[in-house]
Amino acid sequence: MKNNSHPKIQELGEFGLIDHLAEKIITRKGTVLGIGDDCAILEPLQTPVITLDTLVENVHFRRDWIVKYSLASALGWKSLAVSVSDLAAMGASPVAAFLSLSVPKDEDLAFINGLYEGFEQCAKTYGFTIAGGDTVSSPILNISATLVGNAFTAPIRRSGAQVGDIISVSGDLGDSAAGLYMLQNEIAAESVHEEFLLKRHFEPLPRLHEMQQLIEKYGDKIHAALDLSDGLSSDAKHIARRSNVSLQIDLDSLPISVPALELAQKYEVSPMGWAVSGGEDYEILICSSEEIEGWIPIGRVVARDVSTKKDVIFFRDNQEIETPIGWRHF
Repeated sequence: MKNNSHPKIQELGEFGLIDHLAEKIITRKGTVLGIGDDCAILEPLQTPVITLDTLVENVHFRRDWIVKYSLASALGWKSLAVSVSDLAAMGASPVAAFLSLSVPKDEDLAFINGLYEGFEQCAKTYGFTIAGGDTVSSPILNISATLVGNAFTAPIRRSGAQVGDIISVSGDLGDSAAGLYMLQNEIAAESVHEEFLLKRHFEPLPRLHEMQQLIEKYGDKIHAALDLSDGLSSDAKHIARRSNVSLQIDLDSLPISVPALELAQKYEVSPMGWAVSGGEDYEILICSSEEIEGWIPIGRVVARDVSTKKDVIFFRDNQEIETPIGWRHF
């Protein structure tokens, strides 16, 4: 799938590649010294918050899809956006990113340039610096990103949910899974709505600004939060177990976009499956003591039933239904 007309990274060598990529990076506030030394130097942080994510070829993305849609920059964006979303869920802002790139030695330089365009665009959008990392040769492409963030208030954890809390989400669920359905079934986008679903899959938007506004306005009324990366049914369990409660969710309340509903109707599939079990929407799920303006309420935190030990209880038409299963890595 590589274009042989472009230079290969092995022609530059490791240090030539590093110098080439460093030219694309801008140092922003919070970073004193970035790429070019043994270590990066950051300004003092009030409460350092750190996260790491890895995207593996043929597990988290397929190269043929990336090449087909000319989306190397989108893959770069997504590689960092997923970690920005983790920081956002804890009420932290990104300061610096450290990238480990495992790449075939015969990779086209144009593809790597595209990746770094996406990296830098994400860094520019959310105000952080790509401050360092590593490059190694590998049979397949792997991208690991460590993001260092700063929390100016106490970080929001998964363990703070309280009985009676309202469960809310920041936006529509299932769009990314709908886009993935199109890719897996080789469905070409024939409308603006279908293009939107593909974009939601390839280029997720972390809800950093939404969380910052939420914390400024509601403060300690937000008891627990996490980002929805593996799907609602899987991720909600984390809050339930860490907080020793159960999450009662009304499926009829789940927000599903018009594009996802249209695609589901067109191909006679259930949009609810995408919303509940599909992952990679990167919306934020919160538990709060009161209803939050602009966020969609989908349920309540209830006392944990020690006999059943259910983490998440799904209801529809006032009837409990079997819990769907989201994404699992193992």
